[in-house]
Amino acid sequence: MLPISVTIIAGNEEDRIADAVRSAAWADEVIVLDSESSDQTADVAAEAGARVVVEPWRGYGAQKNRAAELARNAWVFSLDADERIDPVLAVAASDLPPRPPESAFRVRRRNYMAGRPIIHWPWSWDTTVRLFDRDRARFSEVAVHESLVVTGKIGPLPGMLEHLTYRDWSDYLERQLSYSRLGAEAALARGRRPKIGDLGLRPVATFLRHLVVRGYLLGGRRGWRMSAMAARGTYLKYLLLKDLVGRSARLQS
Repeated sequence: MLPISVTIIAGNEEDRIADAVRSAAWADEVIVLDSESSDQTADVAAEAGARVVVEPWRGYGAQKNRAAELARNAWVFSLDADERIDPVLAVAASDLPPRPPESAFRVRRRNYMAGRPIIHWPWSWDTTVRLFDRDRARFSEVAVHESLVVTGKIGPLPGMLEHLTYRDWSDYLERQLSYSRLGAEAALARGRRPKIGDLGLRPVATFLRHLVVRGYLLGGRRGWRMSAMAARGTYLKYLLLKDLVGRSARLQS
């Protein structure tokens, strides 16, 4: 069997962290890297069986890389606090040979919104690379929407990650604002400046991309609402970017 460490980064996830840890009980170890939560996330994770380390927040990619560094095994399964490893995926990972030729493995992920499964593809499920050899893969250290950069072959694993995403619409709105702020700060760091159409055309393009290309239209009223909220996130990102650029200019004058 391939020794695997499951790592979970968490911040104020006391209501969800225990189920995430228990779904990884098949692994050689489970590590929760807590970013100084103000609730009982660390205690709940420890009670569920995880080894808990508390350190300051570094950003999504950097935090996941740090969690991988804490693992005692080279092979790491990066799990989010709002995800659950189903039994088929657990068996597939457990049955891997000690030295697989692949550098990483891709898994399917079933998405939920506000506790309800999403039934229309491509909105209903996606794929993501989560099991990897840390000597041949590393997360990109971007502010948001990090991904694994892998050297070598990526293979598939059967089974499913159950992705519970947002608890409710309020949770969605709060995180959307956070992602918009991070996106604006990252754009500013790249030298991006506001352009004509950012606040008008880009939100419309986002709305249509989600509604039509991603299939949210098939989700009925909920799909329309999600598309509208995605457009709102784009609008907030570029509004915040405009504000950051203006603030920077005032400080320099």
